[in-house]
Amino acid sequence: KPGIYKLQENIVFNPNEYNDFSPTTQQISSGLYPENMSGPYHLGFFAAITVEVDDVIIDLNGYSIQQSRLHKLQQRFYANIELANSPFIPKQGPSSFIGVGGYRPANKVLIMNGTLSSTSHHGIHANTANNVVLHNLNFNKFEVAGIALNGTTNAVLNNITIENNDN
Repeated sequence: KPGIYKLQENIVFNPNEYNDFSPTTQQISSGLYPENMSGPYHLGFFAAITVEVDDVIIDLNGYSIQQSRLHKLQQRFYANIELANSPFIPKQGPSSFIGVGGYRPANKVLIMNGTLSSTSHHGIHANTANNVVLHNLNFNKFEVAGIALNGTTNAVLNNITIENNDN
């Protein structure tokens, strides 16, 4: 939902380790994690946070988000923050990944004040997001890129540190 989200502690993302890092039957039934062959979660959790609407502020509040070591070995398509409801645009990637309602990129997003670390792919990833501001952020221990804003329009990056990739 649109709004301001503020971290209150460090997050080590390690979802459902005992369910092969995939959404549980109960989570799938809720409708929040579409997993069938056209759903974005059929290969597991691709992000700790997905921004699927407009007008979102994420204040990391000096804290960090990182992928757990075990999840990092298991889930190779992963971003700490994904600015869409899917890691791929329609007709791209190893399957459609779209699910019910179509592809929804984020618009008017501010992410600030913290660290995005230890990820098998990206710290922040976006495809066709618009009006994105990234401010006062540190990125480290990523395997592909700290930030990837593919096809994004109107992006402002300020006071960004990217270091120590895992390659």
